[in-house]
Amino acid sequence: MLRCNASAYGALAYINYSPDPLNNFSFRPEIYEDAEGQRTGTKATYYEFSLGWQHWLSPQVVIRPEISYWYSDGAPAFNGGTKNDTFMFAMDAIIHF
Repeated sequence: MLRCNASAYGALAYINYSPDPLNNFSFRPEIYEDAEGQRTGTKATYYEFSLGWQHWLSPQVVIRPEISYWYSDGAPAFNGGTKNDTFMFAMDAIIHF
């Protein structure tokens, strides 16, 4: 019988500020420990900090741009395993119908 006991632990928080009903700004710190590398492919503790903006263009359409900084403590996990940190810009749109 084959067995695998790989544990992973994480903690995440959202700190939000809404200056008006159409805008919401978010700060998201996260820590994630993948001690065996089963979830991410690299044994490391990951730290992430993101800044995001949610903006309602209409009652049906929301855009959400975000910039994140990621750091892997323990092994290089980014850029094909050559870097310990990376920046990421992402954006999505949500259409309510």
